[in-house]
Amino acid sequence: MTHPRGGVHVFRNARKRAHNQYREGDVGLFYLVGWYLYHMMTLWTVPNRLVEWEAKKLNTMNRRAMPESMQRWSELLPESQWAKPSDELKRQSERVRELLKAHPGKSTLEIFAQVSDEFDARLC
Repeated sequence: MTHPRGGVHVFRNARKRAHNQYREGDVGLFYLVGWYLYHMMTLWTVPNRLVEWEAKKLNTMNRRAMPESMQRWSELLPESQWAKPSDELKRQSERVRELLKAHPGKSTLEIFAQVSDEFDARLC
């Protein structure tokens, strides 16, 4: 398991993002060359690999130190025991998707606020 804030996947995503920004014209060639120079000077993916190694080591150490009963309690629930979304939440989610399609330029936050207001008005 890799650490969510580190690891080689973070480096690869950052590289893809830098290339996409360059292709879209958001950044220039100077930025892209600087990005590569910086990462070559910081030993490319070595820092990311160290984060992965440390996270794996800590996870192993924590597992050994944890009592057996706590390890069993911490295991993932089977999918059949997962919480199910309510019908109300499903209706709100569908309304959000409708509004996102109808108003692609509108911010997601505004759409969620609008749906919340609509459903609150129905309750009153």
